[in-house]
Amino acid sequence: MKRKGILIALAVACTLSMAGCQGGPNALAKRIEEATPGANARSSAAGEEKADTSDKENAEKDIADRDIADKDAANDNEDKNAGDSLISKDFGTYELPEGWEENAAHSGGDKFFYVEEGHGDDAQPDNISINVGSSNYAEDDYMTFKDAILSQLLMQVQGSDVQVNGEGTYTDSGDVLLIYTITETGCTTKQYYIVGDYEYCLVHLTVYSGDDTEGIKAAETMVNSFQWAD
Repeated sequence: MKRKGILIALAVACTLSMAGCQGGPNALAKRIEEATPGANARSSAAGEEKADTSDKENAEKDIADRDIADKDAANDNEDKNAGDSLISKDFGTYELPEGWEENAAHSGGDKFFYVEEGHGDDAQPDNISINVGSSNYAEDDYMTFKDAILSQLLMQVQGSDVQVNGEGTYTDSGDVLLIYTITETGCTTKQYYIVGDYEYCLVHLTVYSGDDTEGIKAAETMVNSFQWAD
């Protein structure tokens, strides 16, 4: 909700700015017209007809542009989701990218693990887990929740060479998303906290291979497609 409010505020600012730019030339044209003898009488009918035609053309162009934009967006979504599987759990739904599968041997209770196809028997496969937990923080109190998670992580790595970085953004559904990257020798993890009201969904990526490209892409697909259960 906060992100939408920011976007609305920016849109209003841009609209006001454009209106101000348009106001200058229009006002000048009006003053020239009024200073020209007989200009109003000569141009009134022609101006109205031109305005009607221009408005109609602009409206038709806007409709055509919207149709093209809608088709492009639909095609993008089809390409993006092609091959992905919709997973439904008690706590919500999310898309599992093509090329990944559930690791039933390690999944259990309310926590589910996923690995790239063909790597389930590896000693240390790159993997993604997802689970939901409860918290002491309301959805709007995500800043306090952020600080609590960061404080806990820093306590866990105290005295080691582990590096912790945090950032905040939103999912494609508009939920607050807190991301923590923990880097240590031989392993990198990224924790994606989707913030709910006194609850959270944690998507946890662990990378042993040294190449986190596919893992991040898969984890972010799961995060951005996540929908809380009703």
